Amino acid sequence: MFPYNYSIIRKNVKHTRIKVSENNSVRIIVPMNYSLTKINTIINEKEKWISKNLDYFSKRKTNHTPHFD
Repeated sequence: MFPYNYSIIRKNVKHTRIKVSENNSVRIIVPMNYSLTKINTIINEKEKWISKNLDYFSKRKTNHTPHFD
């Protein structure tokens, strides 16, 4: 179904929102009446964008090391 780091949140909203966080989690906020089939379709359509952002945060996390003098 969905990868472990995805969470689906049903809210009283008109449009779908996808949020990729620095901790590699993906939150998908959907209208209350969306079916799982429709949610899967959205995820498949946005898969490239989601992957790009997960990669960005992953690289950012590995390249961010504190420097102490």
